[in-house]
Amino acid sequence: PMQTHTSNVVWITDKIVLESPDSKPSPILSDTDALITDTPNIAIGVRTADCVPILLYADDIKAVAAIHAGWKGTINGIVDNAIDMLIDKGSVPTHIFACFGPSICRQCYEIDFALAQQFIDAGFADCITYDDFIDPLTENKFAETKPHLDLVKVNFKRMIDKGLASHNINTSSPC
Repeated sequence: PMQTHTSNVVWITDKIVLESPDSKPSPILSDTDALITDTPNIAIGVRTADCVPILLYADDIKAVAAIHAGWKGTINGIVDNAIDMLIDKGSVPTHIFACFGPSICRQCYEIDFALAQQFIDAGFADCITYDDFIDPLTENKFAETKPHLDLVKVNFKRMIDKGLASHNINTSSPC
């Protein structure tokens, strides 16, 4: 997918040729940050750097999802959209399993006050902290106390609100 930090999810039913005639990679799914499929022998995936990669598996309908959840996708409900698509196809939320991949952690994810306020307004005040964190790269205290955002926690809470069982969600996400 051509990931652009949206909350757009696409259900894949057919194999997609990922190369153009001149053998150069060709982005086919524009403005897409999550893929879902229940078709055997189709591999899906997303790319992340500091954003949160999330994999979902609905064992009752044998469907998988790969989600790229940056702050924009997270606040706009990309996880909710993916779960809703799985439910629309017949999955029961307690049959959906989730796993978080490596992403930026709360300690390292310093944000500005305006963005922190957006998450607070959206009901995720407990996912914002103002602790005096130590920069893991320099081992020095950050110069000033700014808000820090826990993207894994926000997405975890969204999953719980959608009915996923907490014991089906692996939040182990190294920074």
